[in-house]
Amino acid sequence: MYKKAGPLIQQVLQKGDEVWSYNCLVQDTYSPKWEMDVNPINYRIQPGFLSQSLGITGLLYWGVDRWNEDPWEDAASFKESGYTFPGEGLLVYPGADAGVDGPVPSMRLKWLRKGVEDYEYVEMLKRAGRGDWALSVIHSVASDWDSWTRSAEDLEGVRRRLGEELDRLEAEKSSIPPPKARRPHYPGRSQTNH
Repeated sequence: MYKKAGPLIQQVLQKGDEVWSYNCLVQDTYSPKWEMDVNPINYRIQPGFLSQSLGITGLLYWGVDRWNEDPWEDAASFKESGYTFPGEGLLVYPGADAGVDGPVPSMRLKWLRKGVEDYEYVEMLKRAGRGDWALSVIHSVASDWDSWTRSAEDLEGVRRRLGEELDRLEAEKSSIPPPKARRPHYPGRSQTNH
């Protein structure tokens, strides 16, 4: 849908409004998928570098706890029109089954969180005045829905570059000596030491 709505999305962003991406089922042949049997980078690239490249500011998913009778053993959580979508709507597991109070996060949910952290690296660089540089770096691994890396090593290499730049900027900032402390001046008072 993003491709069809391209000009409208730019209008929304220029107004200052948000654009969120959504993921469900397997609706095309090119965008990241969030099914059980896909490469983990599918979960990480969308909320992170793809969202940054496309100006997307939020992420939506329809459900995280669509459990069948035994979600720990059977990932066929969603069936539609004779098709099974393993892991669809299933990002956490029932903790009670494992003796845990509350839900147990899946690795897929943890990969989504890594993607959100990737997004934040770019945001930090934008706030530091290095946003154009950061966006040019991430375009090598995620420029649009059709063009994104399937290589975890390439993605990690880009994240490492962003992190190194953040470290450099922080070191540069901390190497600036603090301003000299000045004694306060009180009008009408003597400025002698006591």
